[in-house]
Amino acid sequence: MEVAEQILACGRMFRDRLSQQIGNRELSQPEFALLWACRRAPRAGLSQSELAAVLAISAAQVSGLVEKLRCHGLLCGRRTRPDRRRQLWKLTPAGRTRLQTVLADMVDWAAALDERLGTGVPVELGSLLDKLGRMLHDQRKNLATDHPAPQRPQTVRHAVDRRGAA
Repeated sequence: MEVAEQILACGRMFRDRLSQQIGNRELSQPEFALLWACRRAPRAGLSQSELAAVLAISAAQVSGLVEKLRCHGLLCGRRTRPDRRRQLWKLTPAGRTRLQTVLADMVDWAAALDERLGTGVPVELGSLLDKLGRMLHDQRKNLATDHPAPQRPQTVRHAVDRRGAA
């Protein structure tokens, strides 16, 4: 549990610092995370369900974020065939520029972290975090298959004739 506490504490401190960095560019953490996720999207873009999975947030939260970023001209959506309800989202040129600006603001901070960690440590840490992420993802998948969501009981409906008798 001590390692989990350390990871959580570092995550909180990292998010606080990230908020300071991106706040200067009028982005929230979730908005930045969504732009970041779209940076390497396939040419067609990413669906809202794909974004929800990558960001580990609900589809409803993604819906609000993409709409806000679309209104600011940072994302564009395209309906797909054959399901016209499904949209694929990708960065606009303005979105790519905003993301690059935020990342440029963070270069010195990231370089200072890397330097303080020492040679090879950032790569090793990244590798360990990737491994931990895969393990947690697998556990979540296994939990979902081991304990499927309960099914709602089906109600039995009887045909009723015009007089009200079943």
